[in-house]
Amino acid sequence: MTDKISFYQFVSIGLFIFLFTILLIFNSEAYNFLSKEDHLIEYLSSIFLAITGLFFLKASIYSKKIVSGKSKKWNTILFVFLAVVFLIAAGEEISWGQRLFNFRTPEYLGRLNEQNEFNFHNVDKKFFDRLVDRSIIAFVIICSVLVVFRKKTILGMKAPDIFTICAFAILPFYNQYNNLTLDFYHLQYIPLIALLIFSIINKDKKYIYAVVITLVVSFLIPLIHIKFNYLFPSHNNSANEYREFLFGICCLFYSYIILKKVRLDSIS
Repeated sequence: MTDKISFYQFVSIGLFIFLFTILLIFNSEAYNFLSKEDHLIEYLSSIFLAITGLFFLKASIYSKKIVSGKSKKWNTILFVFLAVVFLIAAGEEISWGQRLFNFRTPEYLGRLNEQNEFNFHNVDKKFFDRLVDRSIIAFVIICSVLVVFRKKTILGMKAPDIFTICAFAILPFYNQYNNLTLDFYHLQYIPLIALLIFSIINKDKKYIYAVVITLVVSFLIPLIHIKFNYLFPSHNNSANEYREFLFGICCLFYSYIILKKVRLDSIS
């Protein structure tokens, strides 16, 4: 069942990237409008992250019911920690509802914050943007090793399959490009090629297709975004907002897969 969920996760990411590309090329004004502060993409991103946090919180409750397992206590702590992280991320995404409830940024925070908002990720926006990308790369590399060595868990959680890994691997490539340059996220090609070889050796066609599609999309996104770079808005943040939206979807799917596995373990 979880294989189907991860497959839907991978397909969803591909479909949304396709839709965003069509929107950028044929209606760049709508592409810009949807990605502005306090608009659809930002609020959906926050909702996805919040639901992810709630899924991990629920997983922590189920993990307490698991009878066997030395690491049960630590799994519960890990799930609570992840729940807090994602709930905070959801609040940060919309500046804790600052524009919804119309409250001012404290003066001391406003001086540090690049956008004078009630959040901490804009104190050093480049650091936090890069932190997500680097976390994804570490996730892709570590989880690819687990797949190759046929390990089924990571820190007591269900390890992702190749569909989930590929879905996450696409995300750092979704940028607004001015030209083709090497960046740290290109390190992902190493585990992706390893997964492709692994899938070929095991003659698993569905995973072969997933990795090949991921590699193709990783080349197409920069080429398309460079060609249509003039359609991006001048504030240079739309692609980041769409990438965060895609990240929220990936986290939502994977946290549900983890929750489903923990729930089954708790009743078995």
